[in-house]
Parts: sequence; structure tokens; C-alpha cells
Amino acid sequence: MKKILLIAIFYNLCMLCNAQITAGFSFGLAEYKWDRNPTTNSPEYVKRSVGSMLLNLAPGLHITMGGEKFLLATEGYCNYSPFAYDWNQKKGFGAFTLGGSAKIGIKGILFGYGIEKTKTELYLRPTEFKDITRKFYNMQYVYLGGIMNKDERGRAEQYIKVGFGKNTAMCIEFGIKYYFYFSDLY
Repeated sequence: MKKILLIAIFYNLCMLCNAQITAGFSFGLAEYKWDRNPTTNSPEYVKRSVGSMLLNLAPGLHITMGGEKFLLATEGYCNYSPFAYDWNQKKGFGAFTLGGSAKIGIKGILFGYGIEKTKTELYLRPTEFKDITRKFYNMQYVYLGGIMNKDERGRAEQYIKVGFGKNTAMCIEFGIKYYFYFSDLY
């Protein structure tokens, strides 16, 4: 019964918005990405953060419903930052994130919430840091974005997201995301 009710609500929102439902591929290019590992993921003498300004790639899939004035979107993505690095301790390269988000857009301004799992210092670790175990840790974040361009083939967004996790884990990211529509579902 709950599923039928949710489908009915979703359908009525589509009709209210005179909306089109589309699915497609997304591609993000973060201009800056910074992650801080939780305290449980690092010994006392190891600094916990890594940052990257080069080549932060985030491919994913999305479903979008909405028109010009109102938009609902959901997305699943992975983010690979091959050059994420801590310049202070030089403890290794790379960061990988798996995540998902839901967004609501009102007149081109997007607000969202998401969850992600992140792991840092993936490779090229010096011998003094080989014994440090980096595990995936959970993060919840808020998303604020603005639609820069939109047409029948897709849209582009400028965004910033800030996230927090247990034991002082944190992330900050800003960049551009492109959404390409490859099918109209409705």
C-alpha cells in the first residue's frame, strides 16, 4: 500500500509541474576536493586530511523530474581523485568516494542532501606510512548548487557541498557537474 501511495504522489507531482522525467549520465569535475579522515582511521602522529585541485572526476547516473520552476533529482556517483595528497606529511596519493544524493530545485537554485563512503591515500605510500590502515568511512553532506545552463539535452550546475561524519570526519568540495539526458521516461 505504501508503494502505491508513493507512486501516486510522484505521478501527481509530475502532473502538477507539467514535468518531464528523464534519466541519464552525469559527469562532475570538482575544482577542489578536501577530505578529513575520522580520528578512528588515523594514529595520533598522522595528519588526517588530503586535498586535490587536479582531475577530480565524478561519473554517475541520475533521474530528474521537473520543469523550469521546480526540479527533483536523484543521483548515484563515484568520485576518483588520483592526485589527492597531503603536502605536509606526504603519506600517499589518491581518494575514492561512492555516494548518492537527492536534490530539489526551485527557480534554478538546488538544495540537496547526500551520503557517501570515502577512502584516502590509496597508493604510492612511503614506507613510514605503509602500516596505517585507511578504511572507507561514512559521510553525510548538504549540497547547494545553481543551474548554469539547461536545454533538452541536459544541464550544467555549479555546486558546493560540505559534509560531516563521525569522529570529526569532514569534506568540502566545489565544482561543476554536467547532466546528460539519454531518455525521456515520461
